[in-house]
Amino acid sequence: MALIYNCNEDIAAIAFISELQAIHSFYKHLVKHEVIKIGDILFRVQKYIQIKDATRSATNRSTKKGDEGQKLKPELAAPKKSQN
Repeated sequence: MALIYNCNEDIAAIAFISELQAIHSFYKHLVKHEVIKIGDILFRVQKYIQIKDATRSATNRSTKKGDEGQKLKPELAAPKKSQN
């Protein structure tokens, strides 16, 4: 990592975006919406994190069930013995 003195906002935004992995969904979002200002990136990343957290907590709630709705594992039937 290098320190850059007198770095303008455009260069900081480009450097940030270029360091994201191209397969990451946030990178795709930034490129799709042509976000080039660091202030816009910060705003969008806050919203992105909120959405991810809400999605994650909703997913966790749906997979965890109480005693009433607990999922049961299907029982395997014992193989029938052949009569010879």
